[in-house]
Amino acid sequence: MEVKLRRLVIKPTLACTAGCPSCTLRLELYRQIQNENELSVAQWTDVLGDASQLGCRDLHVSGGEPALYHGLGHLVREATRLGMYTNMNTNGSKVTPELVRELAAAGLKSVTISLYSRIAGLNDRMRMEDGLFDRALRAIRYFRKYSQIQVDLQTILGGANLTDLDNYLHFAIRLGVSNVYLSFVEGQRGNPWLPSVEQIDRFRQAVLPRVRQVVLDHTPPPLLARTLKKVERMFPMDPQRKAGYAGGVYFPVEKPRCPKPYNFALILATGEVHPCNGVEYSHEPVMGNVLKTDLKAIWQNDAWRQFRKIRHDWCHQCPVVLHFHIPLN
Repeated sequence: MEVKLRRLVIKPTLACTAGCPSCTLRLELYRQIQNENELSVAQWTDVLGDASQLGCRDLHVSGGEPALYHGLGHLVREATRLGMYTNMNTNGSKVTPELVRELAAAGLKSVTISLYSRIAGLNDRMRMEDGLFDRALRAIRYFRKYSQIQVDLQTILGGANLTDLDNYLHFAIRLGVSNVYLSFVEGQRGNPWLPSVEQIDRFRQAVLPRVRQVVLDHTPPPLLARTLKKVERMFPMDPQRKAGYAGGVYFPVEKPRCPKPYNFALILATGEVHPCNGVEYSHEPVMGNVLKTDLKAIWQNDAWRQFRKIRHDWCHQCPVVLHFHIPLN
């Protein structure tokens, strides 16, 4: 597989306005490094320049809650200048009309708003923050009113919301979003937010046909066949794999084929460089730190070459290759 940095995720702040239980191990890592130095706007600018030289054309700004970062507009503007497609992942809690206008002027192409349920109380319970549902809807209104930035939704499929997915998709259609990104619970075996075997069975028997119909009715024709294929594979029927999904072990036998180590990097506010999403949960191996070594050198170092060969045991419980999105008209 070709080694070329294509997608960079940066987390300029690890502060957040929510306390999602699905982020337990990630939050543990953030607490461990919270007193370390964070990159300045100038240092992030250097990182983006290095990423561009490595071939990166796809920047995702996440967190934490990126809207808390004072230099957000500058980073988007610099990435746009370098020819990158820019996306921001936010819970919407700190989005204002002024921020939307600034991001639009800076060149932000899309925003993904994490909204875990169409039901206010359930969403806020899953995020451990009262009022977050209403603030997310307000953010969507702001982006639609004050910009042409594409608006998408993202949800994590757990036991609390899985069997309502068809209604969630109809809710997204009424909001006028372009895509719904579906993620599986990451983080730890036995996470209480994981769906049970019974909930998976109920989903496949009663809900999946309705989800399929939503896709047939609302996904653009050129993307229909691929999307239907992804939908059909959302949860396995095989008893062993189904039990694995319910326990948080998605690939119990073999590690999945994954492109992340070859084309992806994630950089935390402290400068830590991770070779994949799973390292935020496993806390190792870290490839280096851009406060000490430039990204170009880290991308080509021995640690990353070794990781590309063997990866790590965490791969068995990482669902990232299963995540997908449903495009909507």
